[in-house]
Amino acid sequence: MSQESIIFMFIIYIIIGAIIFRTIVLYLIRASKYGGMPPSSESREKMKFVSPLSQDEVIERLKSHKANDIFEYEFKKESDVVYILLIKGIDQFKLYCKGKVKYKAVIKSKSENTEIWLVFVEGDNKRAIERYGWEMKGFMEKKIKAVRVEWNDSITK
Repeated sequence: MSQESIIFMFIIYIIIGAIIFRTIVLYLIRASKYGGMPPSSESREKMKFVSPLSQDEVIERLKSHKANDIFEYEFKKESDVVYILLIKGIDQFKLYCKGKVKYKAVIKSKSENTEIWLVFVEGDNKRAIERYGWEMKGFMEKKIKAVRVEWNDSITK
């Protein structure tokens, strides 16, 4: 082997190592920031969030996509307060986690806050269901300044 091919292989190894290192670091940062590692069995089929933004602001922010959004998703209106949130993938980890997951989102104003209920409808990949459910907390915190609260069955009240 020539010295040039050895240098070339060394550079390739460094690049691959840097990519793997970056992926692990991003994953660990997100894990520490949003509550531990993703669970292997909890798919979070019912989630409730409260945002200080108005109902219209929440809807507008969820409709608009930004470059730093973790999800590749669609947000469509189904009825007056019911929307469909269809997640197609995680932008930073497309090769790691593929699959579509569908949630129904009920968005209602309550005094000075807006409540957002997310109910799992269907998914085509068990790993995607678990991963997207875990990533949802961070997505909602960034996108609409929402905090996750305990689910109660007062959605119809």
